[in-house]
Amino acid sequence: MPEVIKGDDVDIGSPNWFKFLELPTTKSFRYEGIVGSFTARKRNDGAWNAYRKLFGKLRQEYLGLSKALDHERLEAIAAKLAQSDLEYWTAKAKIKRGVIQNKSITASYKVTSYTDKRITELETQLQEANQRAANQDEKIESAITLLKGALPLPANKGGAIKDVVRRVLSLLVVC
Repeated sequence: MPEVIKGDDVDIGSPNWFKFLELPTTKSFRYEGIVGSFTARKRNDGAWNAYRKLFGKLRQEYLGLSKALDHERLEAIAAKLAQSDLEYWTAKAKIKRGVIQNKSITASYKVTSYTDKRITELETQLQEANQRAANQDEKIESAITLLKGALPLPANKGGAIKDVVRRVLSLLVVC
């Protein structure tokens, strides 16, 4: 029969059990289960952790809040803490890898999302620059056409060449 060893005989799962766990003076208890044992310590936030030293290494598992500490939960954690080194530490590594993998997926999504947004901004800026360049090309083509038209004019035909040059310059200054 599983029992709690702490000088107080309290039946696990009874109303007195949960009162015992909630007492400010109750900071820890020892659990001797069917498949294993551990020492439980109350954390500052009121939740409990289970500890067991096995094969020279300290193992720790989260038990939960006092209201969750029934026979089933205590026995499940005792069994987990009693696993072989290979089983216990492999399971811990998988959980840790899963957390790291989830964090990297989230970070990757954020980078991809930022990158996609930045690419869209740059594409828009490139389209605007291409449109400005096309407008400038049109103005330069108009200026060249005007200058070509001025070439056959006589040198002093009433300032006609000067007028063409002024129009060309006005086009090019706007560019």
